[in-house]
Amino acid sequence: MKIVYLMAGGGSWGGLEKHVFELADAMAARRHDTFVLAPATYEKYCPSRVKLISFDLNKSRYNPLNWYLLRRKLVALQPDIVHAHAAKAAQMLARSGWPETAYAIGTAHNIKSHYNEYRTLDIAIAVSNQIAAHIPHQDVRVVHNGIFLPPLRSDIVNEKKSWLIGKPRPVVLAIGRLVAAKGFDRLLSSWPQTSGATLVLLGGGPQLAELKGIIQQRRLTHVYLAGESDAVHEWLACADLLIISSRHEGGPYVLAEALLRDVPVLSTRVGMVSDFLPEECLLNADTPETLNAELAQKLKHISSLQAACSTAIEKAKAELTLDAMASATEQIYLSLTQRVKR
Repeated sequence: MKIVYLMAGGGSWGGLEKHVFELADAMAARRHDTFVLAPATYEKYCPSRVKLISFDLNKSRYNPLNWYLLRRKLVALQPDIVHAHAAKAAQMLARSGWPETAYAIGTAHNIKSHYNEYRTLDIAIAVSNQIAAHIPHQDVRVVHNGIFLPPLRSDIVNEKKSWLIGKPRPVVLAIGRLVAAKGFDRLLSSWPQTSGATLVLLGGGPQLAELKGIIQQRRLTHVYLAGESDAVHEWLACADLLIISSRHEGGPYVLAEALLRDVPVLSTRVGMVSDFLPEECLLNADTPETLNAELAQKLKHISSLQAACSTAIEKAKAELTLDAMASATEQIYLSLTQRVKR
C-alpha cells in the first residue's frame, strides 16, 4: 500500500508528532510505501524509511487555495490511504477531498468541543474510548497509542538508584511538560505534607517558577523538580508509582511507559487512562482537599495499588506496544482497501 500521513505540527516535538513518525516508520518496516506531509522543519525527525513531503498545513484551514494545494499534492502521490492526525489536518483533508481511488482516515487525539471534521472521512480513529464516544461517525475505531520500549541503560539506572539512597520510599514519579494541562500545580498544592514519600517531577516548561513557589510556600520536603530528562525509562525502573495529574490529555504516552515497565499508576480520569486502570487507581481531583485526602490514603497502600494494576499491566503489554498499535492500524487500512468503492 501507499500511505500518506498528514500532520499540521507547528515545528515543536511532542506526543502527536512522535506518534505520527513512529507509526509511519512501523508501516514502512512492513513494506508499505510511506509518506508524511508536514512542514519541512520536521525533516530532522523523519525516519530514513519514510519520505517527508514538505507541505505547510499550518496555513489557514479556511482558505480554499490551501485546500486546492493539498488536493493537488494528494493527486500527484496517488495514495491508497490518506491518514490525517488531529483536528486541523482532518479538517483540511475533509475540505480538500482526496483522490477517488484513495480512502481517508482521521485520528482524533484529544478531547474537543466537537469532531465534525471527521464526519466525511471513511473511518475515524480515536486514541481512547472517551474520545470515541463523542465522534459523530458511523465507523469509529479505537486504537490506543503504543510505544517502543527501549532497553534500559544499566549505568544510568544505577546512577538514579544512587541518587535515591537515603530518600524515603515509596518513590513517586510525575512526568511531563510543566504546563497547566498536566496539572502539576494542583498535584503539588494537594501533595500530603506527611506523605512519607519521595516525589520527583521530570520535565521543563513555563510553570517551573510557579511550581517552585508552591513547594517553598507549602514547605514540602522530599519533592524534587528534576528538569527535563532523556532517562525517563531509567527513572521508571527505580520508581514505585507513577502519578498522572493532568486536567486533559490525549494518551498519555507516560501511562504506557509506566505499565510496560511494571510500574503501577495513579491517575486522574483523562485520555485512555480509564480504558486500562481499575477504579482503585483513579483519582477524583474535584478540590485540593479531596485530592489531598485521596493521595494520603493511597500512598499508604502502595502494595494494594500494585495488585490492582496487575491486570492493567497485562493489558498494556498486549495493546500498548508500538507493534500492537501498528498491527491494529494496518488492519484498518487493509479492511478499507478491500471495500468496493461506490
